[in-house]
Amino acid sequence: MDDRNYPYNKVGDLYIDELLDRVEEALGFQLFIWQRQYIWTGKTEWVGGRLTGKTIAYILRSLLRFTENDGPLDMIRPSTKRGELYKEQMNDIQKKLDYFGIPTRKVWYNEEQKTSVQKGKTFEFPVFTNIFDKENLIDRIRRTIDKMVFDELLKYGISNTNLVRQLHRINVETFYPDPGCSAEIKRHFFIDNIYAFTLCENGSIGRDCMRYFYTVWIEKEKNI
Repeated sequence: MDDRNYPYNKVGDLYIDELLDRVEEALGFQLFIWQRQYIWTGKTEWVGGRLTGKTIAYILRSLLRFTENDGPLDMIRPSTKRGELYKEQMNDIQKKLDYFGIPTRKVWYNEEQKTSVQKGKTFEFPVFTNIFDKENLIDRIRRTIDKMVFDELLKYGISNTNLVRQLHRINVETFYPDPGCSAEIKRHFFIDNIYAFTLCENGSIGRDCMRYFYTVWIEKEKNI
């Protein structure tokens, strides 16, 4: 341990140290070594009593240490006042991390978020994929997206058979991520100039840097 930098030492893992350096930039303050250790391993020797950053460490571990198969965290109805404060702090931290493009676990903070998201699909494949397999994968992703979109369009009387005649009813606004932000593409679909649904696409590299994950899903956003 480098005592000259204590209590802000690194944990010694290149990936987690680089990730938590970005987290510090997003939050605007440094993390203690015991917070870094807990976020990475779930274990640490806490120093001191109150105001030592336990809550922040718990929240960051919940948001950062997840797999692609983990479902959303349900924070809709905390059972205590302390739970409500924890929920507010988690929401605030997650917004800051999202702004800096740091991948976080999906969290439901209200019923609208829970009911607005339909089940999506995640594709996992090696980073180093040959051209033939990559073309097949792209085709699978495209067919999945087409089915999701047409399932939604069908609710408005638009199907494969009448799509050409109904195209004038459909308008799509696409929003690409800004440099340094989360790699999430959003396409807002409007039917008859009224917002209908959003197609979301998100790509991320696994922690081992050998796998790539691509997730597509439909959601209904508010205030559009």
